[in-house]
Amino acid sequence: MRRFGLPIVCFAALAACDPVSLIETAEGVDEPEISCATRPEQGCNFDRSPLRVLPEPVTIPPRAYQFFPTADSLTFIDSRGRSWVAPRRTLTDGASIPPIFVSIVGDPTSREFINAATVHDAYCGIGNENGANFHNGRWEDVHIMFYDALVAGGTDKTRAQIMFAAVWLGGPRWRTSRDL
Repeated sequence: MRRFGLPIVCFAALAACDPVSLIETAEGVDEPEISCATRPEQGCNFDRSPLRVLPEPVTIPPRAYQFFPTADSLTFIDSRGRSWVAPRRTLTDGASIPPIFVSIVGDPTSREFINAATVHDAYCGIGNENGANFHNGRWEDVHIMFYDALVAGGTDKTRAQIMFAAVWLGGPRWRTSRDL
């Protein structure tokens, strides 16, 4: 029973993370949530979907999964009309789900996760540090885009919220020139 205690506590903490309040806080607004969950007609789509990767596996220690470069660029339009681009050859391992949580969240390369994870990787994923869009924007906006992209990709809202919470709480953070 003890070996399940920590994952259950972590899962409960992540489930309590509310994207709506974080989105409003990050943007400093007190208006209703605008996201692909509430306004899918406001863009919320990918070009060149489903994602195609090249058969050129890349190992990045100590990561649990192999990475693959994208065969084409992938663009996501979020609910606010902003374009997010993962250029051709962006490295992705899918959704970077720790192996212990795969049974709860799902396969990192699931069809509903892969596009969102790839665009997110272009902006803050390991192996993409020299990419055109790496850290191009505020970390808060990049993580909010991930939530929108998950929903647009077909991830159910609860699972998208859990994955968003994991990225918001444990994902990369960086400063932009606006933060200095």
